[in-house]
Amino acid sequence: MRTVVFASLWWGLTEGAVDSWLVGVPAVIAAAVASCLLRAETAPRWKLAGAIRFAAFFVVESLHAGVDVARRAVTLNIAPRIIEYECSLDHDAARTLFCATVSLLPGTLTTEMEDGTVYVHTLDSRKPAVEELRRLEQHIAGMFGERTQAYQET
Repeated sequence: MRTVVFASLWWGLTEGAVDSWLVGVPAVIAAAVASCLLRAETAPRWKLAGAIRFAAFFVVESLHAGVDVARRAVTLNIAPRIIEYECSLDHDAARTLFCATVSLLPGTLTTEMEDGTVYVHTLDSRKPAVEELRRLEQHIAGMFGERTQAYQET
């Protein structure tokens, strides 16, 4: 199944270019083998309802982020800063997903994570970035079936 997923990703990224498979086949096989070797045995299973809510959140926030950053690029209306956020997700996979998806929020980007503290660069320090990070953390917690300080059942 992993090989099929990685092959599909390769096909999509190369827009179905047949000549790319000379490099693609070894890359797909290497990715499948590496994902098996690096797979943590204690990885939590996703909760379907939580994954659906996260996917909807991801789509809406990605669109919002694109519009917001484009507007800021034109108006130069920025007040950047780096904020510290205490992530209360328990599992490494959940924290990694949290850090990877922070950039979908309007004008934010993870710069570092150290001992549960996530350092986030924000384009506008006047916006409620911490509340947006809490919302993201809630969605990820719901997807992984975790209870965190930020997570509340809705």
